[in-house]
Amino acid sequence: MYAICFYNSFNLKKFCRQIFVIKNFNEKKIISILNKIDPNKKMKILVGSGFAEKIENIDIVSKRENLGNNINCLKKIRSFSFFKNLKKNNIKFPQTTLSVRNKGDWLVKNFSSYGGVKVNYVKQKDKKLNNDEYFQKFIPGKLVSLQFYNNDHKISIISICDQ
Repeated sequence: MYAICFYNSFNLKKFCRQIFVIKNFNEKKIISILNKIDPNKKMKILVGSGFAEKIENIDIVSKRENLGNNINCLKKIRSFSFFKNLKKNNIKFPQTTLSVRNKGDWLVKNFSSYGGVKVNYVKQKDKKLNNDEYFQKFIPGKLVSLQFYNNDHKISIISICDQ
């Protein structure tokens, strides 16, 4: 197994033949690395956090078997309809809205946020959002992110990370 990621991980070293750490998301760079380690496009691929929120180019997955979400699903995750689906499926998440009148216990999050990146506290009343942002109620507690893999409704936790 190979990994292309933003941060070097001691856990990944146990499982990966080689880890490619990139500093910024760059689709051409990722495609170049994939073509280097898998020129025949036969490997399985899983697009994880930090990449899934930004991927636009289907060539990243190419003809490889995709173990993760397809491109259409990734685009859906980056929209308000994602929260509607969570609610419809009775999955709990913090209160989320497109408008708040008060500052305080609210966060401004970008639809492409991941791991605490592109997340800020609301600092002014009547904050106006950009088209790619939403408000989410802040819940005090330990800040963590969870990465998981779902195969035929069997969920396997890949990692739990401190933020």
